[in-house]
Amino acid sequence: MGLVSYYIKSIVTNSLFWFALFLYLLSLVNISITSSQSGEELRGYELLFIGGIQTYFGFVTFNILSALPWFGNIVMFLTFLLIYSKQSKKFCLISALFGMVCTLSFLYSPYAMLGQDMRLIIVKENIGAYLWVISSVLLFCSALFAQEMPNKTLKQDK
Repeated sequence: MGLVSYYIKSIVTNSLFWFALFLYLLSLVNISITSSQSGEELRGYELLFIGGIQTYFGFVTFNILSALPWFGNIVMFLTFLLIYSKQSKKFCLISALFGMVCTLSFLYSPYAMLGQDMRLIIVKENIGAYLWVISSVLLFCSALFAQEMPNKTLKQDK
Protein backbone atom coordinates (compact mmCIF):
# COMPACT_ATOMS: atom_id res chain seq x y z
CA MET A 1 0.00 0.00 0.00
CA GLY A 2 2.88 2.37 0.75
CA LEU A 3 4.39 1.95 -2.71
CA VAL A 4 1.07 2.72 -4.43
CA SER A 5 0.61 5.77 -2.23
CA TYR A 6 4.14 6.92 -3.08
CA TYR A 7 3.50 6.68 -6.83
CA ILE A 8 0.17 8.48 -6.57
CA LYS A 9 1.77 11.32 -4.59
CA SER A 10 4.63 11.41 -7.06
CA ILE A 11 2.24 11.70 -10.02
CA VAL A 12 0.19 14.40 -8.27
CA THR A 13 3.32 16.34 -7.32
CA ASN A 14 4.71 16.20 -10.85
CA SER A 15 1.37 17.09 -12.43
CA LEU A 16 0.88 20.08 -10.13
CA PHE A 17 4.47 21.19 -10.74
CA TRP A 18 4.22 21.13 -14.54
CA PHE A 19 0.75 22.68 -14.58
CA ALA A 20 1.95 25.48 -12.25
CA LEU A 21 4.92 26.09 -14.54
CA PHE A 22 2.63 26.15 -17.58
CA LEU A 23 0.27 28.66 -15.93
CA TYR A 24 3.21 30.83 -14.85
CA LEU A 25 4.58 30.96 -18.39
CA LEU A 26 1.08 31.64 -19.71
CA SER A 27 0.72 34.51 -17.23
CA LEU A 28 3.83 36.15 -18.67
CA VAL A 29 2.35 36.48 -22.15
CA ASN A 30 -1.18 37.46 -21.12
CA ILE A 31 -2.35 40.91 -20.11
CA SER A 32 -1.94 41.03 -16.34
CA ILE A 33 -3.02 44.51 -15.30
CA THR A 34 -4.84 47.52 -16.69
CA SER A 35 -4.20 51.04 -15.45
CA SER A 36 -7.31 52.57 -13.92
CA GLN A 37 -6.22 56.04 -15.07
CA SER A 38 -4.90 55.64 -18.60
CA GLY A 39 -6.30 52.25 -19.58
CA GLU A 40 -2.76 51.05 -20.39
CA GLU A 41 -2.50 47.27 -20.44
CA LEU A 42 0.69 45.50 -19.37
CA ARG A 43 1.66 41.91 -19.93
CA GLY A 44 3.32 39.75 -17.29
CA TYR A 45 6.80 39.89 -18.79
CA GLU A 46 6.66 43.71 -18.80
CA LEU A 47 5.73 43.71 -15.13
CA LEU A 48 8.55 41.28 -14.42
CA PHE A 49 11.04 43.76 -15.90
CA ILE A 50 9.73 46.89 -14.16
CA GLY A 51 9.06 45.09 -10.89
CA GLY A 52 12.59 45.64 -9.63
CA ILE A 53 12.07 49.41 -9.67
CA GLN A 54 8.79 49.08 -7.80
CA THR A 55 10.41 46.82 -5.22
CA TYR A 56 13.24 49.28 -4.63
CA PHE A 57 10.85 52.20 -4.12
CA GLY A 58 8.61 49.99 -1.98
CA PHE A 59 11.44 49.35 0.45
CA VAL A 60 12.70 52.92 0.41
CA THR A 61 9.24 54.29 1.23
CA PHE A 62 8.42 51.40 3.61
CA ASN A 63 5.49 50.35 1.42
CA ILE A 64 6.13 46.62 1.71
CA LEU A 65 2.86 45.64 -0.02
CA SER A 66 4.12 47.20 -3.24
CA ALA A 67 7.41 45.25 -3.01
CA LEU A 68 6.02 41.79 -2.20
CA PRO A 69 4.53 40.85 -5.60
CA TRP A 70 7.85 41.10 -7.39
CA PHE A 71 9.50 39.01 -4.68
CA GLY A 72 6.81 36.45 -5.43
CA ASN A 73 8.41 35.87 -8.83
CA ILE A 74 11.87 35.32 -7.36
CA VAL A 75 10.57 32.98 -4.68
CA MET A 76 8.43 31.07 -7.18
CA PHE A 77 11.48 30.58 -9.40
CA LEU A 78 13.42 29.27 -6.41
CA THR A 79 10.56 26.93 -5.52
CA PHE A 80 10.39 25.62 -9.09
CA LEU A 81 14.10 24.82 -8.90
CA LEU A 82 13.83 23.15 -5.50
CA ILE A 83 10.89 20.97 -6.49
CA TYR A 84 12.49 20.02 -9.80
CA SER A 85 15.77 19.04 -8.13
CA LYS A 86 13.91 17.20 -5.32
CA GLN A 87 16.17 18.69 -2.65
CA SER A 88 15.58 20.63 0.56
CA LYS A 89 11.91 19.83 1.03
CA LYS A 90 11.40 22.03 4.11
CA PHE A 91 12.98 25.07 2.46
CA CYS A 92 10.89 24.31 -0.63
CA LEU A 93 7.69 24.37 1.41
CA ILE A 94 8.66 27.59 3.18
CA SER A 95 9.55 29.32 -0.09
CA ALA A 96 6.32 28.10 -1.73
CA LEU A 97 4.30 29.46 1.18
CA PHE A 98 6.12 32.80 1.05
CA GLY A 99 5.65 32.94 -2.73
CA MET A 100 1.93 32.33 -2.36
CA VAL A 101 1.67 35.07 0.29
CA CYS A 102 3.53 37.45 -2.01
CA THR A 103 1.27 36.79 -4.97
CA LEU A 104 -1.88 36.99 -2.89
CA SER A 105 -0.69 40.33 -1.51
CA PHE A 106 -1.12 41.75 -5.00
CA LEU A 107 -4.80 40.80 -5.00
CA TYR A 108 -5.15 42.38 -1.57
CA SER A 109 -3.43 45.61 -2.64
CA PRO A 110 -3.43 45.93 -6.47
CA TYR A 111 -1.03 48.84 -6.91
CA ALA A 112 1.66 49.25 -9.54
CA MET A 113 4.13 51.94 -10.55
CA LEU A 114 3.11 52.97 -14.05
CA GLY A 115 3.53 55.83 -16.46
CA GLN A 116 6.46 58.10 -17.17
CA ASP A 117 6.44 59.53 -13.65
CA MET A 118 6.30 56.01 -12.08
CA ARG A 119 3.55 56.89 -9.64
CA LEU A 120 1.99 54.14 -7.57
CA ILE A 121 -1.59 53.80 -8.82
CA ILE A 122 -4.37 51.30 -8.34
CA VAL A 123 -4.73 48.84 -11.21
CA LYS A 124 -7.32 46.33 -12.37
CA GLU A 125 -6.26 42.69 -12.44
CA ASN A 126 -6.67 40.74 -15.67
CA ILE A 127 -6.31 37.10 -16.65
CA GLY A 128 -2.49 37.12 -16.44
CA ALA A 129 -2.56 38.16 -12.78
CA TYR A 130 -5.06 35.44 -11.93
CA LEU A 131 -3.00 32.81 -13.77
CA TRP A 132 0.04 33.97 -11.81
CA VAL A 133 -1.78 33.62 -8.47
CA ILE A 134 -3.21 30.21 -9.40
CA SER A 135 0.28 29.11 -10.39
CA SER A 136 1.64 30.06 -6.97
CA VAL A 137 -1.17 28.19 -5.20
CA LEU A 138 -0.57 25.06 -7.32
CA LEU A 139 3.15 25.36 -6.64
CA PHE A 140 2.43 25.44 -2.91
CA CYS A 141 0.24 22.33 -3.24
CA SER A 142 3.02 20.60 -5.18
CA ALA A 143 5.47 21.50 -2.40
CA LEU A 144 3.06 20.03 0.16
CA PHE A 145 2.89 16.73 -1.72
CA ALA A 146 6.67 16.75 -2.16
CA GLN A 147 7.09 16.59 1.62
CA GLU A 148 6.34 12.87 1.49
CA MET A 149 8.87 12.18 -1.26
CA PRO A 150 12.42 11.14 -0.39
CA ASN A 151 15.21 13.61 -1.12
CA LYS A 152 17.32 13.01 -4.19
CA THR A 153 20.53 11.29 -3.19
CA LEU A 154 23.74 11.09 -5.13
CA LYS A 155 25.05 7.61 -5.78
CA GLN A 156 28.66 7.22 -4.86
CA ASP A 157 30.87 4.92 -6.87
CA LYS A 158 32.73 2.34 -4.82
